[in-house]
Amino acid sequence: MRLTDANLYLTRRGLPPQLEIECAGNCTNRFALVDGLAWPAKPPDAETPVMIFFCSAACLLAAMPPNCCGQA
Repeated sequence: MRLTDANLYLTRRGLPPQLEIECAGNCTNRFALVDGLAWPAKPPDAETPVMIFFCSAACLLAAMPPNCCGQA
């Protein structure tokens, strides 16, 4: 995985890094895009994948379905 500066990535995507949004997880946290974690997802009603944003790694992991990861 390549690490990318969030300010540069978001700006290239046309998103303001300081835009405040709600977490896609089951919490009520609001955060600036530049401070969150992005994850690609394909909603059932969408034709193309989208990026969803989480406030923390804990929220991202809690939102993951258990069958999406292999067992060790």
